[in-house]
Amino acid sequence: MQYTVRAFIEGRDARLDETCRTFCSMERTAYSLLREGAGAGSTKATLRSRYGVWNARWCQSAINQARAVMASQEEGIGYRVEQCREKARNTKEKTERLSSPLKVEVCRRKMEWYESRAEELRGQLLYRSYPRAVFGSAKLLNQLSIAEGQRRDELRREWRERRANHFFSVGQANQRGNGSTRLSYDGSKFLLEVRNWPGGDFTLPLRVPGHWSGLVRDVIAKAESVKLGGRGGLLDGGLAYSVRVVRS
Repeated sequence: MQYTVRAFIEGRDARLDETCRTFCSMERTAYSLLREGAGAGSTKATLRSRYGVWNARWCQSAINQARAVMASQEEGIGYRVEQCREKARNTKEKTERLSSPLKVEVCRRKMEWYESRAEELRGQLLYRSYPRAVFGSAKLLNQLSIAEGQRRDELRREWRERRANHFFSVGQANQRGNGSTRLSYDGSKFLLEVRNWPGGDFTLPLRVPGHWSGLVRDVIAKAESVKLGGRGGLLDGGLAYSVRVVRS
């Protein structure tokens, strides 16, 4: 059974902001390299040398996030291919019921377009030539491209923050938890520890909703957070940290 607990870090912390900025940049770099056909090994080596993050788990988390973005894009394109195929089949069935040569010709041209579009999309999947993902919201980027003056400055700040507002890490079974980000409880409050980061380990207080506190304490006590993932977003001056705990 899976439980998703949404906890919160109140206020801003420069160390956590820097962690988010660096991790998001690593994710974008990994995305570009993977699209170009680089393997996980060479991508990890590039991330280590470029960002000075030598911990393999952090680099692998960035690679996993980049792969998830690519998988989402490719899944969407696959769906569009199926849509084109279905429309071509429906148009062919419609053509068989028509008697007007003009209408038959119109349907034939539609079928050719659907088939051509499906072939084009399949080529994008094969050669990964589909449009690149826009990190930070394509909608915001479009608004930024036409905005002027103070509005443009506000949109630029918002877009940059969206491009640097999260990190992600997942634990390993042989670590009895998560080696990169670890939850703990000191008897009065929950803590989030960010570990193996270039600037050094640091700990932040974590506010867990009261109705989930018992579950989280139980998970910490039994070291059940072997599949614990976190994602944060800088919202309203604070960072919201979502924790997913998988229990068998």
